[in-house]
Order: sequence, then C-alpha cells, then structure tokens
Amino acid sequence: QELIRHFGLPLQSGSISKGKAEEAVMLERCIVGSFYLTGKEWEIFSTHFQEQPDEPLTQRLKGFEGESVEGHAVAIHSQTRNYWIIQNSWGTGFADRGHFRVSKDAMDIAFLDVWWTESDLKSRGYWKPAAALPAQHLDTSCHKLLLNVKHLGCLYPAVYLDDDGDRPAWVKSSDKFYNRDGDRLWSFEHISENKYRICSVRYGGPLYSARRPDGDGDRKAWVKSSDPAYNHHDDAVWRLEPLGAGRYRIVNVGN
Repeated sequence: QELIRHFGLPLQSGSISKGKAEEAVMLERCIVGSFYLTGKEWEIFSTHFQEQPDEPLTQRLKGFEGESVEGHAVAIHSQTRNYWIIQNSWGTGFADRGHFRVSKDAMDIAFLDVWWTESDLKSRGYWKPAAALPAQHLDTSCHKLLLNVKHLGCLYPAVYLDDDGDRPAWVKSSDKFYNRDGDRLWSFEHISENKYRICSVRYGGPLYSARRPDGDGDRKAWVKSSDPAYNHHDDAVWRLEPLGAGRYRIVNVGN
C-alpha cells in the first residue's frame, strides 16, 4: 500500500505455483507467501523461533481437522534447495533479525507474484531500459556469497587442510544458507577490466584452480593458504561474465 500511495500506480498480482515461485526468487525477485495455522501450530511456530532463531522450521504443520485457523502473509526473498528464507513483519526482534527459514515442505504456502507492468511505469515516466553494468562495476566494498544457481548451495572452503595447507572448495548442501563465522563469505579484489581475485573472508587465502586436471579434464577449486605471493598467479584470478539478474559465470584466467 505504501508503494501504491507513493508512486500512484496499481500493483498487478497473480497466484503462482511453487515452481514459478522458485524461479522468481532465483532471479532475485521477492514474492508474497501466505499460510494458515491453527492456534496450536502458531504456538509451535513461535516457540521454535524463540528457542532456535537461526534454525529452520522443519516440523510439518498441516492443520488439525475441525480447528479454526489464522492466516499470515510474508515476503519470500531467498531460498536454498530445501528452505525458504523469509522476512516477517514482526520487527527485528523476531527470529534472526526479522528473518526466518522454513522447510519448503513444512507448511502449505500459497504464492503470490506482484509487479508493475512496463506500460504502467512508462506512462508515469518511471521506466527506462536498464543498461547492463560491466563486471568491473561489481561492488567490492562488501563480502558476498557465491551461490550455485542450479543446486542452490553456497561455495565454501573446507575446514580441513591438505598437505600443502590448502583447502578444497565445495558447494554446500542446503541445510544452512549462511554462517555467521564467515566461512561462506568471499571478498573481491578488482585487478583489471572484469578480472578479480576472490578470497575467503575467514581464511584469507585466494580461490584458485588446480594446475593438474583430473581424469575428466576438470580441475578442482581450492582456497590457498594465505601466502600473499601466490595471489599474483593467474590461476588465482577469475573473470566474471555477467549473465543478467545478478548471475555471473566465473571463469579461471590461468586455466
């Protein structure tokens, strides 16, 4: 309602399937989710996030026959393979600073997509074609997650070291979306044009491609020990190719 009052434009909306909701969120669009719970289920819901604010709700809440239900609407802004990451309207004191995670199978959620049409925006002078930003304009002032689009898991360095003091890099299963210790956060150092050095925030070393391929001709990705001299090697330099909607292909320069 605040957006409608501010811009003077009616919002369009329509119900969408779970699959379409996942596609929208993958493209970094926020959608509305609504669900209904009984009084007993609301107690389970509230107690869970009071006691475990950082943990996803996995218990199936499917309603109790014959009991009255109360509805609620939320904003779904992110996801992993198994969980929705949701912003609530109850303030920052709820769960994880106003956000919570819930298993995609825990509740019967109805999904609503909301949008303005291009013609509506053009009629008020709010729309113009967006020029694609070159990769060198990537904001390097903040740490980032590297999220695999297909598998919805974050790239992270292993805790264990090999004999050289390096750590293999893996795509995390979707049991957790982030870690406050920063083991899934990466910093970006702009080198030239669309080339970057990507370093683990927790361990300090750069992400690099192994020099020796495996039997399939592929090369493993590792996080180097924090030897600064190694940072000048091309196998620790990556080219970012923008694909649109906040997505990039990361290509190793050295290999």
